[in-house]
Amino acid sequence: MKNNTFNAVVLAGDRGPSDPLVQAARVSAKALVTVGGRAMILRVLDVLLASPRVGQIVVVGPNEAAREECTELNALIDAGKVHWLAPEQGPSASAERGLEYFSAQNTAENANVPTLITTADHALLTQAMVEDFLLEAEHLKGADVVAAMVEKEAAEAALPGSRRTGLKFSDGIYCGCNLFAVMTSKGRRAISFWRKIEHLRKKPVKLLGAIGWRQALFFRLGRLSLPEALQHLGSKTSCRARIAHLSHPLAAADVDSAQDWKLAGRYLRENPNHGNEQAQAIS
Repeated sequence: MKNNTFNAVVLAGDRGPSDPLVQAARVSAKALVTVGGRAMILRVLDVLLASPRVGQIVVVGPNEAAREECTELNALIDAGKVHWLAPEQGPSASAERGLEYFSAQNTAENANVPTLITTADHALLTQAMVEDFLLEAEHLKGADVVAAMVEKEAAEAALPGSRRTGLKFSDGIYCGCNLFAVMTSKGRRAISFWRKIEHLRKKPVKLLGAIGWRQALFFRLGRLSLPEALQHLGSKTSCRARIAHLSHPLAAADVDSAQDWKLAGRYLRENPNHGNEQAQAIS
């Protein structure tokens, strides 16, 4: 039985028909790319719907025309198991839209429920990853927003041939896992800051100014530690950001390119029980 301790937002927007992954997979939207015989967005929803800790689920994207091509996704929406919203321009704006959906309900039942944010391209997501992350997020007392990370070396070793983007800090190199938890209303400030940074990505001078010149330089030189980065983010957003270090290296394996797609498909062929044993251990 679900205890509904978290709502969930699934970001399912994409870069449009020119995306090399979409073209390689011959689909109309990234979320509909098939991995292991199943559209990625359905793989993610399978996990969230099975989680006893996740209540309401909102999918932001794909666009309506692409969504209508996925019969099973439409069935989940029609049955009220998933709510759909059209995507915004960029993931941060879509995340804000999903959070706003829950805020607008303004019910006593939903007022203080934290929100899990993940992505539709998290094709190797398992229930164990979700449960462990949400449990860790709850244990980080005082946190307003929590992000999951794993060590880059472990992430690449878990999926041979993959090349993950690593964040190099003075105390280690880490990969993000596309798993975030907005624990309080203050945590939404971090999402707003993300949107600001996203809008400045083509304006390097303003981007550095928004991040902070000193911190950007120290990060570039490998002299900024992860705790220092979190402290700086907190000072910029007036909220407390924390990291959940997961013991699941495949949590960092999103499918963002044709190469990722091939590797994820190969992994599932070689590991047909991926996720099953962990889910049974939890249940």
